[in-house]
Amino acid sequence: MKTIREASLEFQQDYQTLLEERASHSGFIAGVEFAQHWISVDDELPENSDEEHFYLVKLSSSATNIPFLARSFRNNKFWTLTWAEMKSVTHWRPVELK
Repeated sequence: MKTIREASLEFQQDYQTLLEERASHSGFIAGVEFAQHWISVDDELPENSDEEHFYLVKLSSSATNIPFLARSFRNNKFWTLTWAEMKSVTHWRPVELK
């Protein structure tokens, strides 16, 4: 009779490729979900920085709910948006351009 360890190693060898595929798929899906996560301005704002950064922002006033590209957040202001648009930002997420 096999020991528990022997049975475990046999199972692992039989299903190693399947397990790797599932882990890879799950990791990819988790990464995509993280990258597409919108942050509510009620929960968090981007950090102030002297460096140039880009963000996608959603506006409450946007009838089509299309995100806008905003540039360089400093002192709680998105520089490329008008004052009215800044006041209507509801969600944001960073855009990595590297």
